[in-house]
Amino acid sequence: VAPQALMLYNGGFVMAQAKHLAARLEREAGTSPEAQVAHAYRLLLGRKPTAEEKESVAAFIAQHGLAQACRVLLNLNEFVYPD
Repeated sequence: VAPQALMLYNGGFVMAQAKHLAARLEREAGTSPEAQVAHAYRLLLGRKPTAEEKESVAAFIAQHGLAQACRVLLNLNEFVYPD
């Protein structure tokens, strides 16, 4: 439902978790956006990102910051609806 989707995207809890994830990625993967993206995909989705995913998320990080990228990753259908 729409309120649920908005809560997942804009909610304070999700943003706090995104900030915690961003701090963990900086600690464990360093400052390279490509390394951060690769580590985030392993942690969140249990797989490596495709070349296109790595490139687009790294570009997003450069423009919007790591915490915002983590917020987006936490809202991927693949994360929200595991098989």
